[in-house]
Amino acid sequence: MNHIALYHLPTSSPTTVTRISTIDQLPQKAQSLCPGSPLLDNRTFEIESFHVIPPSESKGVHLMAVALNGVRLYFSHGRTGARYGYQSASTSTAPSYLSLIHVRLPPTTLPNPMEAAYPSVNPQTGLPNPPQTWTVAKLGAATYCNGLFLSAQNDEDTSVLLGCAPDIPKIAGFFENNMPAQGGYQPPAQKVLQEFANLLLINGSVWAIAPNPVSKPFSGGLGWNETATQANSPPQSFLVLTNKGLHVVVKRRAVDTLVDLCDQFLKTRDDNPLGLFSST
Repeated sequence: MNHIALYHLPTSSPTTVTRISTIDQLPQKAQSLCPGSPLLDNRTFEIESFHVIPPSESKGVHLMAVALNGVRLYFSHGRTGARYGYQSASTSTAPSYLSLIHVRLPPTTLPNPMEAAYPSVNPQTGLPNPPQTWTVAKLGAATYCNGLFLSAQNDEDTSVLLGCAPDIPKIAGFFENNMPAQGGYQPPAQKVLQEFANLLLINGSVWAIAPNPVSKPFSGGLGWNETATQANSPPQSFLVLTNKGLHVVVKRRAVDTLVDLCDQFLKTRDDNPLGLFSST
């Protein structure tokens, strides 16, 4: 499926469905935003799933589509300009159109976790070979919640989880550097989404992934800002169902790493790791 249609179902008339807009030939549209990528070949490109981005999280980014090859497409149905992060937004206005506003390619520099866990040995040196970079073959189950994206690539006995999280300091720094001198907000000409990415091996073949309802994001408009929510909210986590059982995957925050380092210091009295948090 390489096309998408937007329909509006008003609350005042739940039996009336209005077709708002249709985008055909998604790979060609994506190539205009990300020219030259072989992942946007119309012959192999296929959408796997759609994920709604709630209006409380973004005024201008409303929908994310995930392709089998790991490409993510972001859509907007409003004319307010694409902005990321928690913002107040009106839900009373009916959508007027649908447009593709951002293309996110899968990471290409992450080491293959399978090779890292089971490294081959160089016969000449007797040392483990460095792992090759991981490439997406075919993503399956996926989910999105509160800025976090998690998807699985299945193997026979072991699956690889791809997790992506927004890099808040870099995003905030970009907007700070683009503030006009006289004050006030000026939307950037180019959409910005800086991310961290990580890979995790998990036992079994993944059937489904869902946000953990126990770690429901804080609803005070600060959901992406973990520094502001860490005092009254648990870390975000996801439930991953495989043919071997149910796994809980937790997104580590900076404060969680600091707690672990402090615990390690109390046990070993080695304060070198704490230097990661010292100001330079």
